[in-house]
Amino acid sequence: MSRPGLPVRGFLRALPVLALAALLPIALPWRSSNFEPALIGTPVAAAPTPPLVLSTLDGRSFDLAAERGRLVLVYFGYTRCPDVCPTTLADLSKTLARLTPDETARMRIAFVSLDPAADPAGALGDYLGSFGQRPPFVGLTGSAEAVARAAADWGVTWRRAEGGLFDHSSFVTAVDPSGRRRLRYGYAQTRDPAALARDFSALLRGV
Repeated sequence: MSRPGLPVRGFLRALPVLALAALLPIALPWRSSNFEPALIGTPVAAAPTPPLVLSTLDGRSFDLAAERGRLVLVYFGYTRCPDVCPTTLADLSKTLARLTPDETARMRIAFVSLDPAADPAGALGDYLGSFGQRPPFVGLTGSAEAVARAAADWGVTWRRAEGGLFDHSSFVTAVDPSGRRRLRYGYAQTRDPAALARDFSALLRGV
């Protein structure tokens, strides 16, 4: 008399295959969701990347459009800033230490002085030098009008405060190697160099 279903021996031989088939729906989504860690930066709305045409500390012209192939981090601040600027730059310096030499060679950290009159090239160069070798740190300056126009283009708000200081928004904008403005990092996000390093490595790989 025949019995319904698989014979016992056939069932045992098929058991590993059946178990693998049952696990695939679980294993494949896990791999796809964990293969590339989520980026911590805040996505920037799709729009043309603003121009950034200012002067470097040696008087040469810096044009963001000429930096294709590099990951460029744009930050607006000033050398006498007592808190967020030095902390942010120090965190970026710690992040660079987590990257490979090949990765850092393909990066620029463009620091735009919001107070060009009080931040001459020598002072700005010494300030950035305290956070690491240049490049990848690049100090940018220009006329007060040019800097104000650039700040507005990049969504930076600022105003003079008491004691010659400035109240200003503090965030780092990442422009990927294709020249597209991708992510923005606020003060709390830049406090995690390990997570920043993962983001920057991913952007350099074209994620």
